[in-house]
Amino acid sequence: MSMPVPLSTATATTTELSTWRAFVRRFATHQMALISALVLALMALFVFGASIMETLFGLDPTQVDLDHRLTAASFAHPLGTDELGRDLLARLLRGGQVSLIVGLSAAVISAVIGTIVGLIAGYYGGRMDGLLM
Repeated sequence: MSMPVPLSTATATTTELSTWRAFVRRFATHQMALISALVLALMALFVFGASIMETLFGLDPTQVDLDHRLTAASFAHPLGTDELGRDLLARLLRGGQVSLIVGLSAAVISAVIGTIVGLIAGYYGGRMDGLLM
């Protein structure tokens, strides 16, 4: 009876690479997935590039300008202004930054906690596994 041959690192890497390629191929054929990824990437680009846009347009999300209250969209204020004359685009982008940071932080924290709990449950097993799960 022959002993099984352990997989080499090259074989494991090739298997992981083919799995990744299969995922990318399947993702690339799904039109709605591509559109969604593009929209999310653009939103993240605009939100995290808010400070650059504020500099280019000369916008400040906290600057009160009572002379330009509730103005319509223009080149100076692409989405108009609110009741205190603050630029709506700048405020929207800053709010988007906070929302994305909170969402990403919550996802990372929950993944870390879940990983730790799963590791403890898997290592000890038995009652500890039942209690944690």
